[in-house]
Amino acid sequence: DDARKAGDTVHAIIRNVAGSSEYKSKSMVTPTEDALRFAIEEGMRNVSVKPEEIGVVDTHGSANRLSDIAEAGAIAGVLRPEEGKAPPVRITAVKSHVGHSYGGSGTAGMLSVIGALNNRAVPGIRNLKNVRPEIEPILHKASPQMGSEVLEKEFVHGGVTSLGLGGANYFAVVSAGDEGLKNAEEGRNLDIPEPDTEKPASIPSGAAPAAAVAGAVGSGIPEGIF
Repeated sequence: DDARKAGDTVHAIIRNVAGSSEYKSKSMVTPTEDALRFAIEEGMRNVSVKPEEIGVVDTHGSANRLSDIAEAGAIAGVLRPEEGKAPPVRITAVKSHVGHSYGGSGTAGMLSVIGALNNRAVPGIRNLKNVRPEIEPILHKASPQMGSEVLEKEFVHGGVTSLGLGGANYFAVVSAGDEGLKNAEEGRNLDIPEPDTEKPASIPSGAAPAAAVAGAVGSGIPEGIF
């Protein structure tokens, strides 16, 4: 309100950020679903946004089998606890487009969700051809995006998951800014072109290829990359 009174444009509202640490994981690079659930639950605590009102989540999306399964399960379990109450959460992963930017990964995920909420379109996960069999039973609750799709009018809130080495898990709750609210009300959305999957993803200087490389060979992984 103060920003609007000052004549500033509100691009997004970060409503809460919460975290958890691993204690059951057998590896410093393998998160557990329980710890991820706790981070998301804490992120949703004391905010005016209900779980079923979260429409899109930009995930850590490292293309690591155990990580992807745990992440999708936690998102489905916390944000869609009741059957059929809301459409599935749309899962995207900016890492599949720009690679792993280390300390900048959380910021990249945040910008990805803000863009999706304001432009009313969710970018697909680059080169995602298949979904892992372990995730198929929860696709009605959390759905990795194989292509860019319009975000439903009723969704003006999203989330960001960010996982770090050693078991640090974070979840942020984000709401659309002024432009996003107006676009949602008027039913407008930005037409996002599909990425050219014949070319490798663009990786910024100094960024690790991680998911971008995994995505580039995704069609060769039987169970997909998410």
